Formats: sequence, structure tokens, C-alpha cells
Amino acid sequence: MADRARAQLMVLQGQESQLPKATIPITKVAGIDMTVENVGPALQFLEHGRNFSQTVYNLKDGAAERILEEII
Repeated sequence: MADRARAQLMVLQGQESQLPKATIPITKVAGIDMTVENVGPALQFLEHGRNFSQTVYNLKDGAAERILEEII
């Protein structure tokens, strides 16, 4: 079984995964309207805020969204 998994991994490593293209642009994150160019960084900011809000930054739930709203 390990040989089969190893063989499949070798095949997958040579391929580049492709995600389907969105037909409708995303312009709202956490209820905040923004430009398409800002959506990716906004999502990264929210993910970072959720992962480290209590352990590193001592923020309460929803604080990352409020900070993002102030930034945008």
C-alpha cells in the first residue's frame, strides 16, 4: 500500500493543481464592501487574526473584523 501511495504522490508532484476561475467577483468580506484587489489580503488578515487573536494579540471574538473595517 505504501508503494501505491508513493507512486501516486510522484504523479501528483509533476502536476500543477488548477482551481476553476470564478465567474462572479467577490467584493464583500465580513460584510465589508471592498475592491477585488483587496479581497485576498483581507481574507488573509482575517485568518491570521482568528488564528492568533487570543494567544498572541489578546483580542476578543470579532475584533479582527472590526479592525479590518477601520482599515478599509
